[in-house]
Amino acid sequence: LKYFIFVIIYIFAFVNVNGQAKFTASGPEVVEIGETFQVSFTINTDGKKVSFPSFKGFNILSGPNTSSSKSIQFINGQVSQNISYTYSFYLSAQQTGNLKIDPASIIVKGKKIFSNPLNIQVIKGSGNNAKSAGNTGNKLNKTSENDIVAPNKNKDLFVRILTNKKTVYQGEQLIATIKVYTRLNLIGFDEMKFPSYAGFWSDEIKVPEQISLHREAINGKIYNVGVLKKIILTPQKQGNLIIDPFELTCVVRQRVPTNPNDFFGSFFGSYKQKKIKVVSPKVTIHVKPLPHTNDTAFKGAVGNFKFKTSIDNTETTENKPITLKVQISGNGNLRLFDIPQVNLPPDFEIYDPKETTNIRKSELGTHGTRTIEYLFIPRHAGNFTLPPIKFTWFDTKTKKYKTISSDPVQIKVKKDNGSNNQIITSTYSKEDIKYLGKDIHFIKQKVKKFTRKDNFLVSHIGFYLWYIIGLVFFTIIIVWRRKQIKENANLAKTRNKKAMRTAKKRLKNAEQYLKTENSIKFYEELGKALWLLLADKLNIPLSELTKQQAQEKLTALKIDKDFIKSYFELIETTEYQRFAPENNQSSLKDFYSKALNNIIKMNTKLK
Repeated sequence: LKYFIFVIIYIFAFVNVNGQAKFTASGPEVVEIGETFQVSFTINTDGKKVSFPSFKGFNILSGPNTSSSKSIQFINGQVSQNISYTYSFYLSAQQTGNLKIDPASIIVKGKKIFSNPLNIQVIKGSGNNAKSAGNTGNKLNKTSENDIVAPNKNKDLFVRILTNKKTVYQGEQLIATIKVYTRLNLIGFDEMKFPSYAGFWSDEIKVPEQISLHREAINGKIYNVGVLKKIILTPQKQGNLIIDPFELTCVVRQRVPTNPNDFFGSFFGSYKQKKIKVVSPKVTIHVKPLPHTNDTAFKGAVGNFKFKTSIDNTETTENKPITLKVQISGNGNLRLFDIPQVNLPPDFEIYDPKETTNIRKSELGTHGTRTIEYLFIPRHAGNFTLPPIKFTWFDTKTKKYKTISSDPVQIKVKKDNGSNNQIITSTYSKEDIKYLGKDIHFIKQKVKKFTRKDNFLVSHIGFYLWYIIGLVFFTIIIVWRRKQIKENANLAKTRNKKAMRTAKKRLKNAEQYLKTENSIKFYEELGKALWLLLADKLNIPLSELTKQQAQEKLTALKIDKDFIKSYFELIETTEYQRFAPENNQSSLKDFYSKALNNIIKMNTKLK
């Protein structure tokens, strides 16, 4: 007991509490009038005399509700303590408009600190908001409502491709964001078909695999919105370029009307899953040609750049290498323009340049650095001048061409007294000397063996033997090909034959994700394996196959009902776990074994 008390005292004596006090307010940025939502104030240290704002324009339904959390961490022998106190209010808005919640205050170590203010947009809404607003994941995207129009059909579920620019110059980058808007109970996605981006160079911006929904107000209604993909597009030609529609099949959960006499059904409710396909409108981008320029230093760079050069040595001896480094940094089409041209004296031998890149992709576009190293060797002594290197680009902010030129570099090359090489006359370039070496050839001293003119190939038995072997081989190929065509003519038989092979590929992928503990991809691959086996065995396209249709087909084939139920329970589990994944490794292994056994049994029963 004494030892335990000593350890506790030691921990709290040396614990490192986060020194800087942070007092933050959080809440949704858009709500409907009358909707209940939560606003929270969080402090990361002990404080006293908390003062809250008046919440003018809001009804206080509950609060302040206080909660706290404390944690101690041991990292590299150091102990740190995290403290958090949260004060929550449940509010509802009394009027529409942009309302402001003033900062709250608290006294920490004798000093009063304030939280950030909150700006909340209150809309009239339809009384059927997409989801109750909480204090996390509800940021309002600033996209203009004029850019987003709900379709006539499926007003509660649609997809859009939003671009930050509609008119650009050739080579100027724009950002395309693919979003899904829903007021339904969206539980997953089945199929996605992305545009081809014809006429653009595309770079994908990394977004979280686990799609989180936030709230946006569109035409007076609140939608839950998820970002599916962000792409940097660089137009490669002028004119009106079309971004093809994006197609998405969504899986939603809908409530099924129940018998009013069924007490448990009406109390708990009954739900079914439904697949809805939505298609975004095409997007037109007007690409203007770049202004005409006669500057030969322009190699297609468009954006905002910096340019600098450096050389590792300005005094050297004959046949000693020198490295000239050119660095281009900034934001724009960094990877798509040619490197600057370097003009060297004819007495210098230059090698192919070495290029390294450090390019990042974000919502600002592609930005980073391109570094080009030119290695050249002076072949004889003398004083030489490297002419300036020019770099020209089209600045998208000023809409003008800009040029940066490096300073000329003086290089002094000393004679290498230890070298026996002869000095090459400066009137000859490297190319001239190359061709001089090809003018005269040596006399051949060794003569190859000659063959008699009357010794013809057709007089050998091997000539006819090769004809016979080729004819036999050709016959075998014809027979095998006809057999394959005959088998492929029966599409159902072919799909049935390849069903298990396709499922095994998905199972192998799932096993790899199991080893890397990527539970989302693990369940996605298992779900595809279960569905694809059914589609191939029942000879029904996967896009047309539904749970009810598959169950009816299996029942008609006299498959055991308990096995059918067990099989579809696995499918439902994979769809649920993709959005609420379980990371327990042993549970994932058990589920993999169960899915594998069911796939093998289903394959056996449907042979």
